[in-house]
Amino acid sequence: MMDFYDRGLFGDGGLGRLGQGRLAWVLKRFVPVAIGVWLLFAILQHHRDLAKIRVARAETVVLSRAVKAFFVDNKRCPGDLDELVHPPEGAKPYLRSVSLDPWGHPYWLICPAENDTRGMRVESAGSEGIYGGRRSIGRP
Repeated sequence: MMDFYDRGLFGDGGLGRLGQGRLAWVLKRFVPVAIGVWLLFAILQHHRDLAKIRVARAETVVLSRAVKAFFVDNKRCPGDLDELVHPPEGAKPYLRSVSLDPWGHPYWLICPAENDTRGMRVESAGSEGIYGGRRSIGRP
């Protein structure tokens, strides 16, 4: 009596008569479809990554402009980006909120001199999650 494992791929104890032809037929149709699906996924993933980079660049521009406006009004750089949402008493907010970058990391404010905007930079950690890394996105 043959059980499931003895019957083989096509139920005849092995590849059997025309079994190799059937296997070739299946592979000829399956492999190109699998490659096509894989390529489509790779293209869509690439476009999704490009969209995240565009969003991060746009948000760093907005944050940089808000930091510069804060500097003009208060003659100093903000302590952190939350200070743009909750400025010192009597000042208007520069932003409604500060969101995370598209990869879920907070934006980073670099202000080397407290009373000078030269060298000021707002940066996203990018897809690597490393500030100042190869894939970080920043705006002076």
